[in-house]
Amino acid sequence: MSMAKEHFVVIGARGFIGSWICRLLIEEGVKVTATDTNPDPRSMSSVLDPGHLSKMTYLVSDARNPEAVSALIGEDVTHVIYLAGLLRPASENNPLLSSQVSIGGLINVLDVSVRRSGKLGIAYSSTAAVYGPASDYPNGQIDDKSLPAPRDHYGVHRYTMEMTANAYFNEHGVTSMGLRPWVVYGAGRFNGLSAQPSLAMLAAAAGTPFHMQFGGRNVVQHVRDVALAFIRSARAKLDGAKQANIPGESIEMTDLIAVIEKSAPKARGMITCEMKDLGAPSRLADPRLEQLIGPLPSPTAERVEETIADYRKLLADGRISFP
Repeated sequence: MSMAKEHFVVIGARGFIGSWICRLLIEEGVKVTATDTNPDPRSMSSVLDPGHLSKMTYLVSDARNPEAVSALIGEDVTHVIYLAGLLRPASENNPLLSSQVSIGGLINVLDVSVRRSGKLGIAYSSTAAVYGPASDYPNGQIDDKSLPAPRDHYGVHRYTMEMTANAYFNEHGVTSMGLRPWVVYGAGRFNGLSAQPSLAMLAAAAGTPFHMQFGGRNVVQHVRDVALAFIRSARAKLDGAKQANIPGESIEMTDLIAVIEKSAPKARGMITCEMKDLGAPSRLADPRLEQLIGPLPSPTAERVEETIADYRKLLADGRISFP
């Protein structure tokens, strides 16, 4: 299918990853309808400039409402990327709402695909939090053979999304791809516990001290790579309901701070972190994803430098402030 004939609906578009997905699609010349309720607007206003915004349609819509989702996904829509959901700690503070948005909203999308004879390309956001702590896996290594064992509402709800997608394929032949990112960083990230590395880079750009609320070894992924994974997954020719980890760089947070300091020397000694880790897998691998959508660039020191440069420009232009 040519890009000129594509129409993507991005649900949860005003968040961090959603804003980047919209940006990349718009820069490809793809028709985009973005929708969300009314979350923190800083991500979209940081990632998308007026030129981007003028080339997309933005609608306020509640993914929990089946009629609203059905109306949103018109007959000309070819792909849906579902990102709506509560991040931690919000998911733990309000597990009922978290389940309604994550699981209920995805069901509404899958129901539309059933009525469309499974012809929608669907990608949705799961999470590496579907796995248990790193201590549950040999050497903390997670791969395509590792079994999920979520420990909190966030992970449980996302794992339930995956099982729901499997059921829709088994019962109705609806194909989909659920992606499992972990600590996604880049310009425009403000919310959620895993936003700490991005906020550290923002603080370095602003010349402000910052203390990250976790440490240890984590898998970090640049948002451009993650957004590209969602777009490619929605376009992939799938033969079932698939789930896959998004590979990333495994790095100690103290080493990440050193990378930040190299890109922003004036921030040396100003960025610190807790010694405790998130109790999550410290390494992710999944050959299935590359087989389905092709290779993704690995996060590098250059991506950290790019993020800090992006934040400096946003600060200089007055589009954001910190703290």
